[in-house]
Amino acid sequence: MIRPFFLCLFFIPFSVFSQSNCEGVDQRAFDYWIGDWKVTIPNGKIAGYNSIKPIHGGCALEENYIATTPYRGSSYNHYDAKSGKWKQRWIDNSGLVLDFSGEISNNTLVTHA
Repeated sequence: MIRPFFLCLFFIPFSVFSQSNCEGVDQRAFDYWIGDWKVTIPNGKIAGYNSIKPIHGGCALEENYIATTPYRGSSYNHYDAKSGKWKQRWIDNSGLVLDFSGEISNNTLVTHA
């Protein structure tokens, strides 16, 4: 039964999948975060490096953090139109997984775990 499903999926025009519904103001509100960042602590010492890039046609942001220690982590961020909130899932190399949701306020994502 699996094969007929895959055959049906194969014949769906790829243009259906290439259309993005992620161009609205709310979906683009976190774009200021995109780029490569040096992360410092208050005394100016480098704590690590953060790289944020748009993925999936701009429908999500991928964050990759590399600390000056062996610590590493990544997050996936997207705007959920149903709830009107940004969602983030953080996963690190210790096995920690955190889910956040929140709103953009004054160019800051205010989240709640």
